[in-house]
Amino acid sequence: MFTKRITTILAAMMLALTLRAQVPQEVQQVLDKAEAWTDQEKGYTMTVAYSILTIDLQMDILGKGDCFVTRITSSANEGQVVEAGFNGTQQWVHNPSDNTLTISPATKPDKSANLTNTTGYGKGKMKQKDGLYEITLTKPKDKDMPSKMVIRVNAKSYAPVSYTVKSGITSMTLKVLRIKQGLDDSEVCYDPTERFKGATVKHKD
Repeated sequence: MFTKRITTILAAMMLALTLRAQVPQEVQQVLDKAEAWTDQEKGYTMTVAYSILTIDLQMDILGKGDCFVTRITSSANEGQVVEAGFNGTQQWVHNPSDNTLTISPATKPDKSANLTNTTGYGKGKMKQKDGLYEITLTKPKDKDMPSKMVIRVNAKSYAPVSYTVKSGITSMTLKVLRIKQGLDDSEVCYDPTERFKGATVKHKD
């Protein structure tokens, strides 16, 4: 449940930057510039902070090409890092609590999480305040996406500042702590069995 929720949020974050002519031109121009910060060809690292109920979490997101890694730490697990990744041929989750590495074949990439996807949200509006562009997106094309998303972008650098997603009465804000462009292949595209030597490996079909 937790992993699925985070996956949906990540998909929404990336998808929101790729509306492609479904919103006013001035909104799309800002989204295009914000999208450049998460360029899959050059690679990027983003760190976000958020809370679920009384638990504070921090997530590092690394992406380049077909490879994608998330590393999550929370106030509830004494700083242990749960890592999930995809390297084009397999996907995995490493659970540090019992040092297990669960590996499964790579499934067909979800188009909703692709930075070049053209579905997204059907309506968008923007206002500028306190040095930020605040873009509100509604009318999602996919029923599984959040019903509303608010993206705040630095008005000078166009770097994403925060993402707020809302589904029903549930709302969550992810604050961008750091974002860096450029990533070496070895930092995100690797064999998890080499990274987690000594872990108990479980394979799933």
